[in-house]
Amino acid sequence: MDNTGIQERFFKLLKQKIPEHISLADELATVLNISDDSAYRRLRGDKQIGFDELQLLCQHFRISIDQMLGLQSHNVIFSGRYIRPENFNFTQYLQAMLEELRQIRSAKKSEVIFLCKDFPIYHYFVFPEIAAFKYFSWMKTLLNFSDYKSIKFSLPFMREDFEQIGKKLAETYYQIPGTEILNPDNILTTLRQIEYYKDAKLFENADDLSHVYDSLMKMVDHVQQMATEGKKFIPGKDPSVSPGEYKLYVNDFYVGDNTLLVRKEDTMSCYIVHSGTNYIKSEDNGFCNYQATFIQNIIKRSSYISVVGEKERGLFFQMIRERISMYRENKVQTLGNY
Repeated sequence: MDNTGIQERFFKLLKQKIPEHISLADELATVLNISDDSAYRRLRGDKQIGFDELQLLCQHFRISIDQMLGLQSHNVIFSGRYIRPENFNFTQYLQAMLEELRQIRSAKKSEVIFLCKDFPIYHYFVFPEIAAFKYFSWMKTLLNFSDYKSIKFSLPFMREDFEQIGKKLAETYYQIPGTEILNPDNILTTLRQIEYYKDAKLFENADDLSHVYDSLMKMVDHVQQMATEGKKFIPGKDPSVSPGEYKLYVNDFYVGDNTLLVRKEDTMSCYIVHSGTNYIKSEDNGFCNYQATFIQNIIKRSSYISVVGEKERGLFFQMIRERISMYRENKVQTLGNY
């Protein structure tokens, strides 16, 4: 590689991949198994990196050659892992999510924009009963884990390690300024999951079901409180000291698809949830810009209800609570009670 400009651009891209407190020179030395001095020579452009080193760095930092060279093509590069029952560790899965969020939070300037199909999962993590139900239903029904085949949901399923890391996830997410675009029907994703378990007699007892509904209602109350304050914060904490500005938009036309757009300084990345709980990530400029334009178009056709719009905010959350009450009181016609 004899183009100094390309090498400088490449290292700038790598720098954006690591938290600010980590030295890029140290990372280069570790990945390439070279001395610190050799790493600095490459960073200064005194020594050009070879193709074997380029391959190692692209693999380690999950960067495509097209992206590094700034090539324009119709291909979009995504990174991600599939959840498979035979080798899945839920704690590690949550820990990986936490590391992604911490890296976003570490940037000098960052923003998270969420176009939602369900309520963002981070809100559920704060409330143990509904979080435990989400964990259980993912592993039993969506991922079909054999260990869960013959058991029903009960609140003793709440594991301390899941609960602790879930709260860390929520706390980190709440420290990042962000925008969420919701629809009153977003809550139906969770309500239908609960209804399925109710119809299939997969709750251990009626008290567990009642506690899950109560926990879901508390989550909705807290999201409304955050919208009122215009801040993301953990329940019981002072919202005024939170760095996480909260912008909530309501769109009656479009129910989103769980797309997460991250702006970090002068770069963007996009996360897309697929197959229930898997997610893939792309830093392709064309793709991220397309998503940003699409989301901005949805925002223009949405109502802003954070801080201002008290009447609209009250009506929106009232509609959500009414949906929860209808499902709780078995007033919704489903196949299970037809």
